[in-house]
Amino acid sequence: MPETKVSKREEYVAKMKDQLDDINEQIDKQQEKSKGTRADLANKYKQEMAGIWR
Repeated sequence: MPETKVSKREEYVAKMKDQLDDINEQIDKQQEKSKGTRADLANKYKQEMAGIWR
């Protein structure tokens, strides 16, 4: 197999890996953000339920 094809394949794989790493980083950020949102919503729900049962 000629070296240029291996180099192009390796270059393509490296580019795809970089893209996947970026996507994974974005997913991690969104998961952290959603954890905070879920906690906020749970607290708001508890407060509203406490107000109803008074």
